[in-house]
Amino acid sequence: MLTLKKLLMRLNKDNLYIQTNNKKNTSYNMVNPIFKSIPLEDNTLYIGFVSDIKNIQLENPNIGLILIPDIPFKKDINIKCEFVIWDKFIPFDVLFNTIQMQFRKVIDLASNLPSILSALTKGNSLKALVKVGSEILGNPLIITNTSYKVLAMSDVDIDEPTWAFARIHGYCSQKSINQFRNEGITKMTLTSNKAILLKSGIAKNIHRIVTKIKIEDKIVGYMAVYEINNKFEQSNLDIVNVLADIISIEMSNNIYEEGLTHKAYENIIIDLLNNEVPTTSILQNRLATANWTLKEFLCLIKIPLSESDDTIWFFDYLYATLIRKTSMCKFAKYYNSLIIVVNYSCEDEYKNEILNITDVLEKNNLKCGVSRTFSVLDDLRIYYHQASKAYEIGKLVDKEDSNIYYYEDIVLFHFFSKSQKREDLQIFCHPGYYKLLEYDRLNGTEYCNTLYEYLLCGNSISTAAEKLFIHRNTMSYRINKISEITGLDLTNGKHIFKLYMAIKINEWLKL
Repeated sequence: MLTLKKLLMRLNKDNLYIQTNNKKNTSYNMVNPIFKSIPLEDNTLYIGFVSDIKNIQLENPNIGLILIPDIPFKKDINIKCEFVIWDKFIPFDVLFNTIQMQFRKVIDLASNLPSILSALTKGNSLKALVKVGSEILGNPLIITNTSYKVLAMSDVDIDEPTWAFARIHGYCSQKSINQFRNEGITKMTLTSNKAILLKSGIAKNIHRIVTKIKIEDKIVGYMAVYEINNKFEQSNLDIVNVLADIISIEMSNNIYEEGLTHKAYENIIIDLLNNEVPTTSILQNRLATANWTLKEFLCLIKIPLSESDDTIWFFDYLYATLIRKTSMCKFAKYYNSLIIVVNYSCEDEYKNEILNITDVLEKNNLKCGVSRTFSVLDDLRIYYHQASKAYEIGKLVDKEDSNIYYYEDIVLFHFFSKSQKREDLQIFCHPGYYKLLEYDRLNGTEYCNTLYEYLLCGNSISTAAEKLFIHRNTMSYRINKISEITGLDLTNGKHIFKLYMAIKINEWLKL
């Protein structure tokens, strides 16, 4: 029923050292006081004083002892069973009653198992298990999948934002999901081997017990119990652990995960990225089997996820959210990143998908890299590397805290990164640009910035003037002055390219 180790954990005394010569973990069915005249029975935990053990036989390895230190313990005493010396003197009846109470709670848990198992065997699904679990715990509970979609919850109204939103909408709110992440709740739940009690942050006003639900080694959902009617006890954590195991059995018999129909697409994407699709004809057959009819244009987006910022724990949620938000995308998890393949027919379709993806990124404080547009799915691996570089370099040069980095915007920086020596790049800068930099430094002007805005505006004096909030005549004057200082004609395409290249090289060298 209870091992000595588990008992000490329940009593918050797991710091006490269990002394034993016995390698097996003995499970105890009852607890008794030590009496000199009664033989010690197997699988029984005995409570007594250190002074009691000198008068009893301690040859039985199938018992356990918890001893109150009324006298110093002599280490030369031969004890073949496992035992613990309590950390301080305590009245016998206090310690005995405390331990006996833990055994009673385990018995209570065992007595509740038939009700839970009955709900499972009758095939009444998760709703019946939630009802039984709520009755046993005396508190309402909710079960979601890893995308935070509600699978079942107690049929009660609670004046609490997370519960109320889930009850109305059938999934957790974006605000609560962000709180789970920021407070580390999801990470704690996923990394703990047992249910955990929350008393702070989002659970400050209403305490909660939360745990994960697993099928084999895959995490498929979460369960939370709200402390509404009855105060939580240690035994509630045990019941939640058992309930989670039984719920996993029910979930394994039914499909509760979103996105399973997308598995064929995901396998194709992963195999292409691993260069494991040997021929185009094989790819075409697999596309046909997956019912994936390719449109004219493709683009790859990479969203890196990390344990350092807890984003890795939200993969399933992001996956399901993006499936709901987009209509022309295929998804795959690849080396701790969410890969999106956008497949579209026209520019408007592409822009609409990018807007939807950007919305999800902004709400979850995530960033991504975007490849160039391409048309041959076989080349997916090439454009994966583009998206990776877009993300990597985009974060370096980003000055506006963007959520999306396009490879098209950093392609020159990618080219520059191939050079190992700074001087190798500097020789490609036109000397006229260095003259302009020096002029700005000496005279406090901003001709370099003016030049860059002029180039970004397609060499339009009017557009650049409007962007810089200056008069058109002022802009025209500055352009003529820049030509004078650099010795280059700003209406000549070759000269403009030389200055643009110098600007980008100088920007890269400042990083």
